[in-house]
Amino acid sequence: MRPEYSLGPRGRQPPSGGDPAVEGLTERQLRRIEQGECRATSAAIVALANAHGLDANAYMERLTKAMQ
Repeated sequence: MRPEYSLGPRGRQPPSGGDPAVEGLTERQLRRIEQGECRATSAAIVALANAHGLDANAYMERLTKAMQ
């Protein structure tokens, strides 16, 4: 079972203090997305959603609500 990640750059690390890496994204890619230096591709959104234990649609819905 994957740890649940919280959304946002400060929530990148799981509560257990485990590895903060997101499978499918390099640290540089993740940092650039978080800092708004580039837009997330569909593959990046899927990778981030997987890291949060969500499908891409649920992940985008949560992001939308968090940004309102």
